[in-house]
Amino acid sequence: MTQQELAALLGVTPATVSKAIKGAPDISAATRNRVLTAMEAHGMKIERERRTQGKAVLVVTPEFGSEFYAMMLSSLHRSLESRGLMMLTISLEMDYGKAIRTVKQALRTTPGLCGAVLIHCNEICSDDEGCGITDIDFGRPVVYYGKAHDCVCSSYREALYHAVLYLKEHGRRRIAFAGETLTADKALAFRMVLRQLGLPVDERYIYTSSLRFGQAGADGFQALFSLPEPPDAIICGYDYIALGVLNSADAAGIEVPRELAVIGADNLRAAGAYRLGLSTIGDNHERVADALVELLLWRIAHPNAPERQITLPADLYLRATT
Repeated sequence: MTQQELAALLGVTPATVSKAIKGAPDISAATRNRVLTAMEAHGMKIERERRTQGKAVLVVTPEFGSEFYAMMLSSLHRSLESRGLMMLTISLEMDYGKAIRTVKQALRTTPGLCGAVLIHCNEICSDDEGCGITDIDFGRPVVYYGKAHDCVCSSYREALYHAVLYLKEHGRRRIAFAGETLTADKALAFRMVLRQLGLPVDERYIYTSSLRFGQAGADGFQALFSLPEPPDAIICGYDYIALGVLNSADAAGIEVPRELAVIGADNLRAAGAYRLGLSTIGDNHERVADALVELLLWRIAHPNAPERQITLPADLYLRATT
């Protein structure tokens, strides 16, 4: 069947069929999905390269200042470039209230976009009416890094389980968690792992700072070491918090790892560069980026297929701070 014949069958113009194939922004998502579904039903295959040739992918990040997000953006750039795609990036700069309208406007007004990747925007972004970002029809295929409809997420909890188990087996008895407001999901996973291992959940040893990065670590160290029985191990929401803990421990004369074990998260370059070598839980960014790009390309090719959630293992890197 030709494109002209398909257009006549669907009651649309040949130009509409062509626009659906190219992902043009001036037709609705419903029309595009109708055309692509009909093409698949009639055996009209479209090569992935033809659908995405000359296209760009919008990548939305919470901020540019974090090394974690910078590493993710670099990995996504390489993954997209290897498939002949360009990457356009916008940062919310932690202003999650504007997330939905920002993404909508970018997808509506930027020509040549075939879809979008949203990094860690799904659980905290909503519109003025409280509608979550994953409930919005953006008119383009969208995939998420973090738990959502079409998403890639990391099994932080599994790696955290092995981290707590390792500390327990090496004689640590008061294991604490130091985080900040944006690491609440990791604090929750910490509580779940403690219960899973039959350890008590003492909220005094789970500290959430109102600060960020190294300041959050210093704040957490001060609070946790003000307890009658300070922790002998601290797992941190991310590596910069852990570095703040380590600097504070050094200033207080606490010997790491003999008196205090410290584990971070994200496996940033600073973790390996720290003088002792910081133990950490981290993603393989290249693996995550490839999975996100493949998921987006699959969604472009299968607009009406069921949602897919891909979980990738996080890794535990044991170094001298444990």
